[in-house]
Amino acid sequence: GGYPLLFRGFASGLFDLFGVPSPSVSTMRVAAVCTVFTTTALAMVLRELGLVCSLAGAIFGSGIIYVFPALMHCRYLDQQEERTPLMRIQYWGGVAVIATGATLGVVGALVSLLQAYTDVLD
Repeated sequence: GGYPLLFRGFASGLFDLFGVPSPSVSTMRVAAVCTVFTTTALAMVLRELGLVCSLAGAIFGSGIIYVFPALMHCRYLDQQEERTPLMRIQYWGGVAVIATGATLGVVGALVSLLQAYTDVLD
């Protein structure tokens, strides 16, 4: 089904993140084995998958909605040769959105942890 398609995108993003331009077949196989081993080990250790989902939703949700678009916009503005006063305002507005998104991600993760491990929010 979807495993090769999902893994190919994950591996490609991981190699891009670490600056590996074109990994060899053996490197891809090692990455596949490491990924399967890691996910299997996590599945054996983690008992509460709801916590994993809520943490992932809090962190990645704020990243996708707030942080990543603002980062791309700020990077675009950095690459412009001519900077107008409006572009400076837009840049610092983007920085504010990044800070807000990061704060919301942390708050969401803390709320998820508090709900899972304490009775503070009940």
